Amino acid sequence: MPMSSSRLFNAFDVHNFRFRKPVPFRWADLDSMGHTNNAIYLSYFEQIRILYARDVMKWEWEQVGMILARTEIDYLLPLTHPQNVEVLARVTRWGSKSFDMEYAVADLSTMTAKIYAIARSTLVGFDYRTQKSAIIPMAYCEAAHQFEARPIEGLG
Repeated sequence: MPMSSSRLFNAFDVHNFRFRKPVPFRWADLDSMGHTNNAIYLSYFEQIRILYARDVMKWEWEQVGMILARTEIDYLLPLTHPQNVEVLARVTRWGSKSFDMEYAVADLSTMTAKIYAIARSTLVGFDYRTQKSAIIPMAYCEAAHQFEARPIEGLG
């Protein structure tokens, strides 16, 4: 049972996530106790974030980059081998130079979803030539807005 005291978990609803990808099991992801190592979740979230940018927003990396400014993770249940899990992602807030995403690692194969971890991150548009933050093209925002099941904060 997930920890109900988690600030992220209290507002979490698996039905708010339309973007989902399966997690491939890798033996190297396990720690000495047979659990998925906590640092591996960051890799899961990074991968889904890149896929979301590519598939939903049609992000053009030559136009503007993206850097991770902050991540907050709540680990709710140990993830052991083998599990049938997916990584979920959605955009929750949009600004001119940054946006927020939420993520989850979950088993959605049963009536009640089993949530292993949830996270939130802030991403910043970045110009690698000047090494400064950059305005994110509105086309990316509009694509996320059209895709998402729920309204994105900062729009409207």
